[in-house]
Amino acid sequence: MRKYMNLLPAAIALLLQTGLTGCTAGPAKPASSGISDTIHYGGSPIGTAQANRMISAYLANAANGATHSLFIDADTLRHYLNNKNIRALKFFLARPVDEQSRRATADSNRLTLVIAGIDADEHYVLTGNGDVYNEVSPCPTECPPGDAGSDLLP
Repeated sequence: MRKYMNLLPAAIALLLQTGLTGCTAGPAKPASSGISDTIHYGGSPIGTAQANRMISAYLANAANGATHSLFIDADTLRHYLNNKNIRALKFFLARPVDEQSRRATADSNRLTLVIAGIDADEHYVLTGNGDVYNEVSPCPTECPPGDAGSDLLP
């Protein structure tokens, strides 16, 4: 059975609403992390009620047919994160592209993620093949069964 990890649709909603890139000035990281003292990478837990308010705010303004959330196979992400050089992840919001025409797909409301690791020197960490990750499934078109297919958290 495939295991899916919801890639924080609340965070995506917040990014879309505010136009943030995911990197904002904030508290300094401990010196032992090797990460810049001026960049705050986030990742703090939030309650489901706050997450649902954020998700609902995005969904209330989402175009018809827009992506509501994205899923990635947890083992795929774990495999990438086995690279000990990765200290942070950058999630790029992107549009699917037809590789033959090299143009955006017909459904302009659909989003995907491009996921790239960042090392302690704040350079991208690529796979052994020089790739980054994009194997995400959009919901509502490819939602998993069960309550994980819902737009909101329980």
